[in-house]
Amino acid sequence: MAIYVPPTRRRRSIILAALAALVVGVAIGYLLGRSTAEDAGDIVARSHRRAADAVDAVQRLPIEYEQLGAEESPDTLNEAIDSASLLLVEAADASPWLTIDARRADQALLDGLRADVAARTPAPTFAAHVQDVVDAVAARYGVAAPT
Repeated sequence: MAIYVPPTRRRRSIILAALAALVVGVAIGYLLGRSTAEDAGDIVARSHRRAADAVDAVQRLPIEYEQLGAEESPDTLNEAIDSASLLLVEAADASPWLTIDARRADQALLDGLRADVAARTPAPTFAAHVQDVVDAVAARYGVAAPT
């Protein structure tokens, strides 16, 4: 035996159920979004970590440069510079406030080191250029330059 439900009551029940589902969905979405979203402090901390990694990688370059013999290929040193370059790209990607010009400046600094390697500049000069890169990158990303 079927129970007759007037169409207005049926429509009202459907609308109330849809509204309740909407409210529950919005509440769950809001709570999930708040719990998984990064705040500004997290973004800055990630940027600093990546920049510090890049600074460390650049700072190790003089050691490898000194080990480079006169007859050896500079491929290993160029790979180390490429690795530092990738770390700088990651740091820039983690820093949405940086401009394209700042990213280009980072790469120009590393290109200068590549030119030093190709020209086989004296080790003290290379070390001074590396320190210039370390200081510039540390200042740009707001990390402490290791001494």
